[in-house]
Amino acid sequence: MREKKQFFLLQGLPKQQVAQGWTKYLNWYNLLLLWALIQSLLFNHSGIVTILEADKYITEAHYFINDGKFYSPNYWLYSTEIFLIVAALKLHIGFIFIVIIQLSLNLLATWMFYKLAFQFLQSNSLAFLAVLFFIINVRYQVYNTYLFTESIFYSLSIIFSCKLLLIRKVNFKDITILVLLLFVLCFTRPTGILFLPAASVYLFFHFFRKLSIALKMLILSAAMILFLFIMDNLLKLGGSLDFMWPFRTENIICGVPTAEIKIDSLPDGNSLAGVLY
Repeated sequence: MREKKQFFLLQGLPKQQVAQGWTKYLNWYNLLLLWALIQSLLFNHSGIVTILEADKYITEAHYFINDGKFYSPNYWLYSTEIFLIVAALKLHIGFIFIVIIQLSLNLLATWMFYKLAFQFLQSNSLAFLAVLFFIINVRYQVYNTYLFTESIFYSLSIIFSCKLLLIRKVNFKDITILVLLLFVLCFTRPTGILFLPAASVYLFFHFFRKLSIALKMLILSAAMILFLFIMDNLLKLGGSLDFMWPFRTENIICGVPTAEIKIDSLPDGNSLAGVLY
């Protein structure tokens, strides 16, 4: 810690900036210890969870290993977790490999959130409290030891959002990182595609203000049509994305049917038309 303080002094920074840098470093060190404690307690309590939703992805991983494809094309939209399971099975390294990846992404998301909180709040104390509440949110943190899609999707969502909001000036490197993160998000959970229009609108209006309103509306309209076309095709991949199925089976949550009823519905529920209907 003494070496860290000397580093700030050697940079020729004012004493106030040195104090802020030292406080920020100390806060992160304490948050890191708290993060490690919370993750250790959760892992000790639950272990590696391979039941419920995880069983579906493990089954699909075995199906992919045996047949080289998924049982249903819609599983491509959950393939990040499935391919991690495939790697663990093929390499015989155990599911702890996946938990380590999920914890690493969660830690990176925590660090990115801390950076964003400090930039927005301009206060070490407030940024510390923001991340403190983030870490002790057990309902969020518990998924890090589950072989569900939630842990990776949540972490990548925060990393993507923080990276986007921390950009000061658009450059090729930042755009490439955002595109790669968005690509993985779209194949982690289907709702990852919703980050595309939100991020595009933010970048468009925040960094390209010199464009005329007419040109902005033209580009935005073309992009919206393209987005709807992509989303409609993703919905048509099948599986539980059939938006008519929940109404026909009284499905309230998690694909669990409660009754079979006859109602008028569209034959193609896997579409934007199905959503609107």
